[in-house]
Amino acid sequence: MQKFKTFIFNLKQLSVLSVSGNDALTFLQGQLTNDISLATSTKSIHAGFCNPKGRLLAFFHIIKYLDSYLLFFPESIAENITKKLSMYILRSDVKLELNPDRLMYFGLYTNNPSGELDLLNNLPKNEMESVDAKSLIVTKLYSDGLRLIIVGDKNNCNNFVGNNSDAFEKEKFNVWAAHNIESGIPNIFNETQETFIPQSINLDIIGAINFKKGCYTGQEIVARTHYLGKPKRRMYRASFQGQGEVQILHGDIILNKEVAVGHVVDAANTGNSSFVLLIEVRIDSDLNNLTLNGINLNIGQSEIEQFSAS
Repeated sequence: MQKFKTFIFNLKQLSVLSVSGNDALTFLQGQLTNDISLATSTKSIHAGFCNPKGRLLAFFHIIKYLDSYLLFFPESIAENITKKLSMYILRSDVKLELNPDRLMYFGLYTNNPSGELDLLNNLPKNEMESVDAKSLIVTKLYSDGLRLIIVGDKNNCNNFVGNNSDAFEKEKFNVWAAHNIESGIPNIFNETQETFIPQSINLDIIGAINFKKGCYTGQEIVARTHYLGKPKRRMYRASFQGQGEVQILHGDIILNKEVAVGHVVDAANTGNSSFVLLIEVRIDSDLNNLTLNGINLNIGQSEIEQFSAS
């Protein structure tokens, strides 16, 4: 009988910004692309944070934890984004706390196709659903197996990890990033801030934009793109096999017959110089002839049809 493994991920390459206070919901509602009221104790959401021109400064996974909203995003832009958001607080009753000492978070993944994990007495059934299990908030993420992000008081988390250490196999963050890429979940980094509008990296497709909510920073541009026609750029999953040492940077230029048509959104090395990527390119590009640093990119036919029709 096959023995299924459970992998544990240190997620310290992600920061968490805790947003709390009586005006926290109203504050976030006025800044982010999604309807923040949809983030509840049983449901997490994705959302973008734009500049006034509708260009993305950050992309968040938002989990409701007790009376706070926890915004997960790359550590590399955490301090910059916290400062930008703090500029909008003014006299509101809102507290921003970056990487609170009291909190701990980590990832779990099992390749068990039945989606079972005996270590927890309660598991979310649907993607982006959250449940309370052993005083931990457990949220199911998109993946080909059961992938969870677990948040809680530091003591509770340490106890859970320590009590189950024999059942876990440590895995690198790069594998976590690859799961996001395969699931079509983007991110924003230093190199790509103010590069993309939300629709060009498919935030509308993954439910990270709400077109019925009120105004927010950059809303006019985002709404205009939605109501006046389809975006000129979209995000695609891609892969390639390199030779020797290969380094891919966020924001690297994608070429179509020597013409720049887009950028790398995210990339993960899956071993032996093989990469999976998310790329944003013009929809009128020849998707069968895209190159990155002189290397041909592969895009599945089903993905071409899916995004061309969207």
